[in-house]
Amino acid sequence: AGKANERQILQPRAKRAGFIGVSDGTKSRALDLLNTLLLACDANQIAVSVDTEKSPVLRLQADGEDLGLTISEKVYRKDHVLTEKEKRSKYTWGFPRYDYFPSGVLTLQIHGVLPYGTRTAWSDGKVKHLEDKVAEIVRGIFAVAKAQAAERIAAEQRRIAREEERRRWEEAERLRRQKKQRRVHLEKLAAQWHEAQRLAAFIEAVEADLDALAEVEIHGQPVNEWLIEAKQAVVAANPLRNAAWWDIEKQVPSWEIR
Repeated sequence: AGKANERQILQPRAKRAGFIGVSDGTKSRALDLLNTLLLACDANQIAVSVDTEKSPVLRLQADGEDLGLTISEKVYRKDHVLTEKEKRSKYTWGFPRYDYFPSGVLTLQIHGVLPYGTRTAWSDGKVKHLEDKVAEIVRGIFAVAKAQAAERIAAEQRRIAREEERRRWEEAERLRRQKKQRRVHLEKLAAQWHEAQRLAAFIEAVEADLDALAEVEIHGQPVNEWLIEAKQAVVAANPLRNAAWWDIEKQVPSWEIR
């Protein structure tokens, strides 16, 4: 182990030992506990490995489930009391806010993707230390593995349910927007038909009074020649005569529908 941090917990030099967080006073006991637990795991077909790409790095394989394991020590803290030397210092901002005291109480915790309420931790008690609870911990590892397997199945079921709900929502939304698109298109067709009728009525009025417009020219064209082009425009404007108006996606693009 390396140096202790401000909480008096040793910082491992090697990343592969990062699953243990204890003080110098409980280091030997924590290692003995770990050795006892590893022997019990081996006897119960629980594979143990170190994977520095995962957190925590110590991994357990129980009933096909991948779990993590850590050993830690509870640390108490108290408000820092200035020493006589610190009191004489002109600068107080650099002093610690708390003083930390390792308790000697070890906790072993199993880590995984688990449902709420799953027991994952065991600690030293007033009567029994963790060394006396190894059999209970091994049973707990299998219980945690079972809970994780059940949680994975439940999570997959929730994912499928969410996906189905999303699919139903998307389908309902597609049908809603499609219905609205048809409605907007209908209104556009009706409005365009009325516009074509208005233009046609005007053309008829022009033809009825063509003599009065005999001297009129539009862009150098006499009115009777202009009428040919105007009638073509009326036909193009009439959705009953021009199938292009029935192209719903072109007339009312779906991306415009909200």
